Amino acid sequence: AQRLGYLVFHDYDSRRSTPGFPDLVMVKEGRLVVAELKRETGRTKPEQAEWLRLLRSAGVEAHIWRPSQWDAIESVLA
Repeated sequence: AQRLGYLVFHDYDSRRSTPGFPDLVMVKEGRLVVAELKRETGRTKPEQAEWLRLLRSAGVEAHIWRPSQWDAIESVLA
């Protein structure tokens, strides 16, 4: 995301953050994208799903991304 010109925020110690808030917040001229990062087999917690649902309802691009989706992630950010 940074290579594509986004400003990126990642909370490196989520234990002190609001439960469920997405791992990445990325902003670029006129665009806001958030992403919850999961391992291939990781599950979304109810708090995470609620944050993503509400962000989407507010018009924010909100995603759940896994390592196997690298090509799709690059397409979203391009």
